[in-house]
Amino acid sequence: MNIGSKAYNLDRLRTAGFAVPRFILSYPGDTNTFTQIISLLPGVEYFAVRSSVDCEDNSEKSFAGHYYSAIGITKDDLINEISKVIDSYNGRPGSVIIQEFIPCEKAGVLFTDAGNNMTVINSNLGLCTTVVNGSRCDEYVLNRKGGLLQTKIDYEKIGMFFKDGYFNTLKNPLPSLKKKEIKRLYRTTRRIERYFHSPQDIEWCFYKDKIYILQSRPVTKKIFPNQEKIFYDSANISESYSGVVLPLTASYVKELYKNVYQNLLISSGASKRKILKFPWVFENMVELFYGKMYYNMTNWYKMISFMPGYKRNKKNLETMIASNIKEDIERGISPSFFLKAFYPFFLIFKLICFPYTLKHFENRIREILFDFRKLSPSSFDYVKCITLLKDYEKKLLQKWYIAVENDFLTMTYWGILQKYYFQNDMDLKSYRFNAAGTTQVFELQSLASTLREIPDILQAIAQKNKKVFHLETDKYPDIKNRINKYLEQYAGRYANELKLESEPSDNFNYFIQSLQLYINMKTKPDDTTCKPPSGNYVHRIILRRFKKYAANREVFRLLRSNCFNIVRIIYKHIGTILESSRIIDKNSDIFYLTREEVSDYRSIRNIRSVIS
Repeated sequence: MNIGSKAYNLDRLRTAGFAVPRFILSYPGDTNTFTQIISLLPGVEYFAVRSSVDCEDNSEKSFAGHYYSAIGITKDDLINEISKVIDSYNGRPGSVIIQEFIPCEKAGVLFTDAGNNMTVINSNLGLCTTVVNGSRCDEYVLNRKGGLLQTKIDYEKIGMFFKDGYFNTLKNPLPSLKKKEIKRLYRTTRRIERYFHSPQDIEWCFYKDKIYILQSRPVTKKIFPNQEKIFYDSANISESYSGVVLPLTASYVKELYKNVYQNLLISSGASKRKILKFPWVFENMVELFYGKMYYNMTNWYKMISFMPGYKRNKKNLETMIASNIKEDIERGISPSFFLKAFYPFFLIFKLICFPYTLKHFENRIREILFDFRKLSPSSFDYVKCITLLKDYEKKLLQKWYIAVENDFLTMTYWGILQKYYFQNDMDLKSYRFNAAGTTQVFELQSLASTLREIPDILQAIAQKNKKVFHLETDKYPDIKNRINKYLEQYAGRYANELKLESEPSDNFNYFIQSLQLYINMKTKPDDTTCKPPSGNYVHRIILRRFKKYAANREVFRLLRSNCFNIVRIIYKHIGTILESSRIIDKNSDIFYLTREEVSDYRSIRNIRSVIS
């Protein structure tokens, strides 16, 4: 059954340990009796009966006040009020929240991000009703660090109170919140924002010095328009994610960038505590617009602001991702004095250890890939697949920043060579180096050259006959071994390899098409030799290091493709499980869900409405 977003969010908050008034759910068509409801909420004298429809409280619209709700309901009126809520749905799917009613002493609404990096609290003495209905109330404006910027006390406000089954109103010119209450409220709601990974519109109340959360939903409208300019650039991300990108890939990539770059900064000496104060920077490094992926360059610039040497890092970043944006922004972030003072020594230490760190990381990734090949995920159930994904992501994302550090070193040495030793890019590119990408091409050329001399295999390739191809290659153990080794090593390399919805790498036709291309290609003698680079000793060292890190960059791109292929295989199998359970129509529908939706066992059964 569809419980609706309001009930779903309350259940998540309750599970996470936030103080939520006790509640149960009832559904249209249920035959819950008065006795059954009372037994599930023992000791409750007054109730709140609230709507929870599928379209309420989502990221686009809140539909606040659109459906019937009631508070302060006695046991005698409970069943009748539930019917009124259901009648207001007009047939829409959802549930009814039957909740313990809290006779609030003070209450209100808080926007964790009301725009322009501000948090806004609207509050009143008594129940939350007056604030929600737009009546006069107090307003407190805080910055995103919790500092109180502005206080507006409405001395004409009228609060609504509930006592002994009766509502009454009272005019009270006193401030509705004390400073310590504001601080407690700010800390609690920021935890909720981090828990939901997005700015929240939260209804809350104080009762007997305890904060209760009555409701939390995504912010759908900013009170203060955010005047900050946000710059987007497709840059080289359009090469990795060309065409239309589906929600599963987009949400997975957003999580990937968030984890990798947070870990990168922490490993480089930045304060973890400080990084966690700016969650929106890392959660929105890439964005999806009309199915296209873009870098949020504003957040990329803020990300590198945590470290010393902003101008140098900015230039290297723009070179590394081939950015078309060259903007200066108001960052509001800077490295600590301690990091500025000790960073040169820390950097030297990291550079000395980096070759060993890099090799250990590469070996670790290869071990993970090797271990996965011994598994049989097609035999796993839904829960085991999700567990496998989480374990796999944890092992990979924890250290993947090392590959990014290698990229930064590559671009740093590239920049030095461009600035001091080469007239243009073509001079630099003329020095060839061995990389994983070129190695793959050479191996395909070599295989094609060998198979070109065996007519039966050549015919099977021309006909794209998988059965005959395997039968014929079985006759040549050395060739078979080379093919298997190629497929194992380059399993994830093919067009749109980083899009989870792309065809999996075990697609026989793709491998055969690649072979056909090289079999029919007229190759020229390979002239890979070149004269040693001219210049002084420093020049040769820099060039040698550039070539080493550039080669490593290609190695990690290959490993990244294979890692994505494993994620693809697991999600594809989850899609098959959901299809067999008739939760989705076909297994490929899973790519229209987000990573969070797929991972949530409680909501996955009601997910069909999201896809349709």
